[in-house]
Amino acid sequence: MRYLRIATIVFFLVSIVFSFWANNRYYSSLNTDFPEISNQAETLQISVNDPPEKLMEGLSAKDTTDGDLTDRIMVASVSHFLEPGTVNVKYVVFDSHNNSATLTRKVHYTDYTAPVFSLAKNPVYTVGHSFDLLEHIRVEDCIDGDISGNVRVVSNMVNNFSVGNYPVVLEVSNSCGDTAQITIWVRFLGKESTAQVFLKQHIVYVQQGESFQPKKLLKAVTDTSGEDLNKKNVQIQGHADLNKPGCYQLVYSYDDGKLTGEAPLTVVVTEG
Repeated sequence: MRYLRIATIVFFLVSIVFSFWANNRYYSSLNTDFPEISNQAETLQISVNDPPEKLMEGLSAKDTTDGDLTDRIMVASVSHFLEPGTVNVKYVVFDSHNNSATLTRKVHYTDYTAPVFSLAKNPVYTVGHSFDLLEHIRVEDCIDGDISGNVRVVSNMVNNFSVGNYPVVLEVSNSCGDTAQITIWVRFLGKESTAQVFLKQHIVYVQQGESFQPKKLLKAVTDTSGEDLNKKNVQIQGHADLNKPGCYQLVYSYDDGKLTGEAPLTVVVTEG
């Protein structure tokens, strides 16, 4: 019994020594040298058309074990706009032991513009007919491309059983959190149009203080069989204050005493 007790004590002591040795070997093998990211540009100026690699410009990374880690730098996240066209980009780099370093800097898109709406169909209907404005709305964003699927209706005052001019407010947001709104007027007439008024576009953007010529947007006028009619019989009604940002409506109306038709134009005046 005495020898058994001695053997147990010796085994216990050996276990402690071995455990201490193993832990010491493990921790001594760990690499605690963290990499470092250096930045030469506090705010990076780029174009929305630049390739993704442009986001890495001015960055370098290294640690004392692996040396140069610049080609391992990755974009970890991109914030919403801090102000129009400016985001925070967070970068991360890992060394061969999975130690990491991060850095955040501002990136400014020098040529950023807000999302732009376009409308593929003349928003004029006959009373009693259904309509789906979203089916014909397109939105192009300079960063995300086509974001038409993100459009939502904010306000819809349309009564398709009564003659009138009804505003529909639409809104869209891109991945950077920039939100654009537009008001498009949908017109319901008491009878079918006998003339078709075609515009080059149904939404036009004009910068505050600039000018544009509405007549140049009139593409053609035809009867219901497609025969051309005299564009001189088209009158442009409405007013757009080009010195005040907002959405305005002009209406191109054709009337030669026999045939009638019209097409509205939404004028978006943007801040200068």
